[in-house]
Amino acid sequence: MSQPRSGCNTWLEDMINSISPGEDHNMGSADDEDFTGLPCDVSYDLGLGGKENFHYFGAGGEDIPDGNKVHAAWLLHSGLSMGKIDSFLSLEMIKDLPLSFRSTRELCSQAEMLPSGPCWKSQVIHTSHPTKSPVILYWRDPIECIASIFNHPLFHRHMDLMPRKIYSTAEKLCHVYTGWMSGNVTWDMQSAIPKGATLLGTILSSDKTNITALTGDHVTHPLLISLSNIHMNVHLKSSTNSFVLTALLPVPKFIHKKNRYCFTALMSYITDTPEAMMLAVIGGKTSPVMMAMYKQFRDAFHHEPQTKSMMIAQLAVVCSRADPNDLEAYFHKAHKF
Repeated sequence: MSQPRSGCNTWLEDMINSISPGEDHNMGSADDEDFTGLPCDVSYDLGLGGKENFHYFGAGGEDIPDGNKVHAAWLLHSGLSMGKIDSFLSLEMIKDLPLSFRSTRELCSQAEMLPSGPCWKSQVIHTSHPTKSPVILYWRDPIECIASIFNHPLFHRHMDLMPRKIYSTAEKLCHVYTGWMSGNVTWDMQSAIPKGATLLGTILSSDKTNITALTGDHVTHPLLISLSNIHMNVHLKSSTNSFVLTALLPVPKFIHKKNRYCFTALMSYITDTPEAMMLAVIGGKTSPVMMAMYKQFRDAFHHEPQTKSMMIAQLAVVCSRADPNDLEAYFHKAHKF
């Protein structure tokens, strides 16, 4: 599946009216609720946390015609003034359309009834090294994003709320997997949570994206969130906006991006014998790596190694016996070692 769209989910294009619930319900299955006696032009289902989610339907229970949503979305995004919208709605051919609004005031009032969606927040991230610009994290509450998806009327009939097991035969010899809700893990997880609770599977998606190419070259990682309860065929359609943008993970640009905090430890020094003897602070025919003279090179045992501590100790003894600024006296004393 290709990378989902990273745009913010808007409900204005759907133009599905919402009203506030009268009272809360306890968590339970929507199939067990008794909807007898409720108006036929309103659909009731349970939202996240046990609250009812209301949205309008047409007369007789059918959905609002697509023309109503298309006209409303176009008018809200057209940039026309309120007077011009009223002039458009006063046309005879527009009056014949089954619209739920007849003036700009009615259109705006219905649009204001729509859920506002999760609010954006920002936070400055402090780094240990200086950056070219402040590193700001823009994010929205993931729980609110999940709630907006779960309560979205567009997914009302395209979401699984209960795990299921599907078999190809009555003998249950072949288990058929069609989605996350048909898996064994989901079945076990549902059995572990309290009775009447709903299991929501969270999907996260992120991909590096260039926000601006010519003005600042800003790069970020948009983090998208969705629910695996939504049917696969709905997820595959980018126009459904089943993924909601929940965060913009910044990519900081450091001032000294090519400088590194390094430690240069001396691991080896490749030299010839004279240079090696000079580095080991020895003279004559002494080995620069062992505490042995040239007459002892054929001994059948290993002599003590020429170590750093040994060299520093010898230099300390020489410095105590001769002034390092008096080179002749200093080398005379050092020659004994």
